[in-house]
Amino acid sequence: MIADVWSQLLRTDPQAYRARVLFFARTDWHALREHRVSLSLEEFLLHLEALFQPEGLGPEDRFEMSLWWGEEQPHYTLHVRGQDGMRRPESVGNVGATHRRAVSRWVKDTTRRRHMAPWQVHVGAPPPYRPPQELLDACLAEFPDARVTSLSVQRFEGIQAPGFSVEPGARIEASLEALDGGTIQVFLGEWTEEDSSRLEEWAQVARSGYAQGA
Repeated sequence: MIADVWSQLLRTDPQAYRARVLFFARTDWHALREHRVSLSLEEFLLHLEALFQPEGLGPEDRFEMSLWWGEEQPHYTLHVRGQDGMRRPESVGNVGATHRRAVSRWVKDTTRRRHMAPWQVHVGAPPPYRPPQELLDACLAEFPDARVTSLSVQRFEGIQAPGFSVEPGARIEASLEALDGGTIQVFLGEWTEEDSSRLEEWAQVARSGYAQGA
């Protein structure tokens, strides 16, 4: 019966459907997740259109996706950030990798159609970290029209305090830009001081290689 209510509203009353989604997001995200992962691709795209209605989005608002590459297929979340820097209440999460690439295409197409600010994607992965080259190449495969615009290795000092310590090491990040102006920020992990010199050499060679391939 509940599934029938979701389905009927999705097809006939996008405003009421959106209100129901926002209500369940606050009160019963488990039920909302169950509904979302049961949707076919066509229904999921209708879900996005109903949730992110053009009347509620301004030209300077932008879509932001987060990809968490802890599995073979990255899990994602999606939300809108307004021109005031605040996140809007509409969001998609707790759905694993459900229709991930179709959602990514929808974000790009919708950004263009509605003349919104360029989309952004933030990519991360849990430790133990994959080799930086491997994760960066996976991101380029996920966004084939993107190019690497920056690749940095930032060393940090260790911290020793009572009951707390951080070993010295290096943090690696990359930035990519797609042809339509969308950007992808990639966190490639924090590595030990022992790895830092090797990774700095890798980054120098990689920057040159990506620049030649641009």
